[in-house]
Amino acid sequence: MSASQFHPQIWHTPGFPPLLVCGSRWLHGDELKGSKIRDKETGHVTRNAYRMIGHAIALELRTFPAKVYFGLTDADPAIEWTCVSPDNTSQMFPESVGLMSRKAAELALAEAWRCVDQYTIDPVTRDLKVTYNLPKILTFRDGAIMRNINIWLSWDAWNRDGLTESQRIEIITGHGLKCTAKAFRRVIEDAGMSIS
Repeated sequence: MSASQFHPQIWHTPGFPPLLVCGSRWLHGDELKGSKIRDKETGHVTRNAYRMIGHAIALELRTFPAKVYFGLTDADPAIEWTCVSPDNTSQMFPESVGLMSRKAAELALAEAWRCVDQYTIDPVTRDLKVTYNLPKILTFRDGAIMRNINIWLSWDAWNRDGLTESQRIEIITGHGLKCTAKAFRRVIEDAGMSIS
């Protein structure tokens, strides 16, 4: 899957770190009665609560290396999730949820989704079922998928802080992820990105 096929969103709720997910690849159960609230001016739904929500892949932000959740579900209708998309003009998420561009978020999601084979909601139990290849995320090219996820989740913050290539590689390898200068350059060149 190409990175542009993803619709990055950051979902967050009090007491839980923000999560980067694909807004077009999540599942939900039945809508709770009376939960739909529409904006008076636009008519768009601004809040909708479901009996269950599920994300086949969710990337926890604000940790390094990032935690990757497979088959994350929430069946507590009392928990309200807030969903934030990148600004249409700047193509950046608001700093309150994490300094990240739409492009870097798309690249991180594309890497994580390389391991998902299939995801469905069980019609009887309403549980999210995800078929994924966990060994692939840990072992493919000595952990390249996890390395790349963390590169893209950190990319915009590293640019803001003016980190050099060697400083970025040092952070990656300092957390136990394998990364050579050659591999790092290949990843960013393949994505059409550059250090700014």
